[in-house]
Amino acid sequence: MDAEAEVPHSSEPGTEVSPNCDLVRVPSRQGLEAVDLLRLSPGGVGPVLHDRTGDSLSFLVPPGTADVWDVPGSSCACRTAEGEASSGAGWLVPPHTDTAVTDPAVLRAALGEAARMLRLVDGFHREPPAEAASGSGSEPPATPGEPSPAPSPATSASAPGAAPPSPGASGSGPRPDPGT
Repeated sequence: MDAEAEVPHSSEPGTEVSPNCDLVRVPSRQGLEAVDLLRLSPGGVGPVLHDRTGDSLSFLVPPGTADVWDVPGSSCACRTAEGEASSGAGWLVPPHTDTAVTDPAVLRAALGEAARMLRLVDGFHREPPAEAASGSGSEPPATPGEPSPAPSPATSASAPGAAPPSPGASGSGPRPDPGT
């Protein structure tokens, strides 16, 4: 297959998009997760640029998005007619898709979901807190959403200041000796 027959994967002639759009730039890890989510969503994903270093992805969004974009961890800039915002970049999702630009509301939701997934994944790879690793003997905290275990009858009966169970009480705890 000669080079001219290949689908272009960079900012070559034939892959330009209208300069009338803005670019939302995000870290590549979050952006790749968002692209996967957007491909499965009804709104779809518009063209996406990647930088050559692999640090970030830029989603093409409608013009004016930069004026109101406020998603932490990302930035949004106007794209110029000369393509300055995309110089040195290549296409992850080329512009010849069915979707000219990505809907900013759909992108915002996908970036939020991607960030939650990455926090969850990263949480499984973190070191345990120093207290838990030292084996202080204390009970581990209950998992959120799970009830804390009820104290055992033996533990509650031996608590300081606790009254002994009455003779008619159910349970297997000690009963007072009637002869004393």
